[in-house]
Amino acid sequence: MGGLIAQLLDPSTEARIKRRVLVGAPPAGKPLISPALGLRAVKYLPAIICGWPWKYTHRDYIELLCNELDDSLADSLYTASVKESGWAALQMLTGRSRVQKISDEIHVLYAKRDLLVPPQLQRKMLNMYPNVSVLGFEGGHMSLFEPNHPVVDEILAWLYPPKE
Repeated sequence: MGGLIAQLLDPSTEARIKRRVLVGAPPAGKPLISPALGLRAVKYLPAIICGWPWKYTHRDYIELLCNELDDSLADSLYTASVKESGWAALQMLTGRSRVQKISDEIHVLYAKRDLLVPPQLQRKMLNMYPNVSVLGFEGGHMSLFEPNHPVVDEILAWLYPPKE
C-alpha cells in the first residue's frame, strides 16, 4: 500500500496489520517539495488542486519514477501503472495530512537517488514515530522492481522473521 495511505489508516484497521513498510513515502504532515518535479508539475496542477486522478506522461514517469531502471522494465511498469490520486498528491505537496498515531513497528525504505520523493524527507520519520527503522538502498524510486534487487531479501526477512 502507498506510504501516505499506510500513515493515514483508520485505527480500527490496526488489528489486521502485521507490518508496515513504507517505500518512497514522504512523512504525513511534511510537504513534499521535489526539485526534480520542478516545472513538470505545472501540467498536473489542475488535477492536484481539484483532486482529480491523472496519469503521468510516459516521459515524466520514466524520468522521475524509473530512473536507473532498464528501458523494458520501465516501459512495462508504466504500462501497468494506475492513475495517481489528485487528493493524495495535494495532501503530500502541502503537508496537510493528519498524522495517524502509529504504535506498531514501521520499516521505512528509501531510494538514495529517488527523484520524486527526496530521501531526507523519509529520514524525518525517525522523529515522528516511536518504532521506526530506516533503510536506504541504492537506486531510484522504482528500483525495487529490478529482478533480484539485494534489498528484497532484507525486506522479506523483516516481514517474515524466522519463527523461534
